Amino acid sequence: MLHSLERRSAITQGVVLTLAPILAVMGFVLVAPILASMQAHFQGVAHSEIWVPLVMTAPALCIALLSPLAGVLADRFGARRVLLISLAIYAVFGTAPLYLESLYAIVATRFGVGIAEAGILTCTMTLVGVLFQGDERQRWLAYQSGTAPAAAALLLLAGGIIGSGGWRFPFWGYSLSVVVFVGVLFKVIEPEPRQRDVINGPPLPWPHLVKVCIFALFASLIFYLVPAELAFVLFGRGIQSPSVIGLTIAIGTLAVPVGTLTSRRLTRMPVGRVLSAAMVIMGLGLIVIALGATLPVIAAGTVLHQFGGGIMLPTAMNYALSRLPPESQGRGTGVWWSAYFIAQFLTPLSVTALSAGLGTLAAALLGFAVACFLFCIPVLAVTRRE
Repeated sequence: MLHSLERRSAITQGVVLTLAPILAVMGFVLVAPILASMQAHFQGVAHSEIWVPLVMTAPALCIALLSPLAGVLADRFGARRVLLISLAIYAVFGTAPLYLESLYAIVATRFGVGIAEAGILTCTMTLVGVLFQGDERQRWLAYQSGTAPAAAALLLLAGGIIGSGGWRFPFWGYSLSVVVFVGVLFKVIEPEPRQRDVINGPPLPWPHLVKVCIFALFASLIFYLVPAELAFVLFGRGIQSPSVIGLTIAIGTLAVPVGTLTSRRLTRMPVGRVLSAAMVIMGLGLIVIALGATLPVIAAGTVLHQFGGGIMLPTAMNYALSRLPPESQGRGTGVWWSAYFIAQFLTPLSVTALSAGLGTLAAALLGFAVACFLFCIPVLAVTRRE
């Protein structure tokens, strides 16, 4: 009976920690469909063409810069406590555009949302790392990695529908963080008090983190190539319908949770082989996209690429956490997310540079595919004895 109650409690905690990262995804996709409406509303504001896009991009910048700090705070004061504070900040700043009239004030609140999202992502991954071990941790990381993209596809549709009622309406979605806050408050219990003296505690395993962060940078860059560039690929093939482009991206996104569930069945294999296989699949997907002449072929390449990304994400996360002591899980997780989101900013820049060097976007995608295959060599080398 006691074991059954403990099991039920673990499942409840896992579910709550799976729901929390969706908030970070929601912060992006609910806003994307209403940017044009916001631009029209604030067209009289000086340089609104610069300020309005920041409503969408500012949170990601904060995640990239502040995740390490969120990790330090999680190790120092407890991940659950920092997560609760982050959820409260998210609710306040996320819903602020419902009543603010100043574009500058709205942009300022978006940085507050980004600070909260850095705490949410870092602390949820940290808590999964300390609450679960081995295959069970891989399972919940797979659920986290798969649920967020699936939710993104649905929220993109919801954002467009809700946004038809006015550009402010989608910001009501941020109030859902209150539900997650209640779940964390009453259902998530952090394990035994951990060492809070971050300064005098054991140092971070930097050799391991350097390997993990290099992989996170490269893999994240490859993963976001398709969402960032697929519209341009389709445009170049004469496919210019926004609805068709959006549907193609959404179909690819739904392949991510399939990949994450597949990763659960690969936990017995050496981690280097699984990560390399994921990179090869993503590279093959890029080749199909680059060479595809019709929509079905390009869509198939998109599905293949995102499926590989779904295998890669939870496997890499579990590998990162498995070699971090409990008292440094927060800092290590913060460094991971920082590298991961920095890559999002590097993706369009790297595509532009490689496209200019090779002549076309298709050639650049083929170049990235070759890089995927070559990157498997150091991945296999550094994980050979682990």
